[in-house]
Amino acid sequence: MDDYPVGFIMARVDFGAFGRTSTEAEMDTLGVDPGYRGQGVGRALMAQMIANLAVLRVDTIRTEIDWNDTGLITYLDAMGFGPAQRVVLVRALAA
Repeated sequence: MDDYPVGFIMARVDFGAFGRTSTEAEMDTLGVDPGYRGQGVGRALMAQMIANLAVLRVDTIRTEIDWNDTGLITYLDAMGFGPAQRVVLVRALAA
């Protein structure tokens, strides 16, 4: 906007994991300049990413967010995202 980059979005598509092929993309980065929030930048970025992924025959987009990031949760909900049927497990290694 105004000849200035005001946002970015990044996703990747892998061939699959755990012995299964995947038609799923992982969105890992999204940012909008605070001065341009509320002007449709995030919506435009998401729409373009979805169009690009559709050409690659991706049928779902997955992302992970912090539980307490209510602003991002609200945005992703408005973009059609919802909770997944997965449980992510982590284990810290002994220091």
